[in-house]
Amino acid sequence: MCHKLPFPLSPRVFPALVLTAKTGRHSLVVVQIPINIESLPEAFYSNGRNRGEGDSALKKKTPVLGVYTSIECCRMLPDLNIEWTMATASDAKGWLPMWAQKLGVPGAVVKDVGLFVKWVSEHRSASDYEPASGAQPGMGPQPGMSP
Repeated sequence: MCHKLPFPLSPRVFPALVLTAKTGRHSLVVVQIPINIESLPEAFYSNGRNRGEGDSALKKKTPVLGVYTSIECCRMLPDLNIEWTMATASDAKGWLPMWAQKLGVPGAVVKDVGLFVKWVSEHRSASDYEPASGAQPGMGPQPGMSP
């Protein structure tokens, strides 16, 4: 995924190996480990292939390869609320100072969680959903509500 940053910054790509595991009936863990794609000629952004094959102006630009890692634990609580615990570290590389990067991380995480919750609500069918043990109808967040 290519991230657009405000001018004059170049777009960023954060190559990562993403591991997911179900840790219980209503819980999961996600681990993202940064990987170096510069020596992988098949990688879309490592060999300039994106400049010819990118499907948008953003994807055709030469990005800066940043690094990102995270560990995330998600679980549904008995009241149907979601507990999402996350630890993350990243470096956007380039000439963006670390202090400026750190200022933007909390807002970016909140935005990403909201986008994920929206995606789930749009793709989940009623037959896929099974409430946590002890949950009562009408409790917790409803589809379409802001996170």
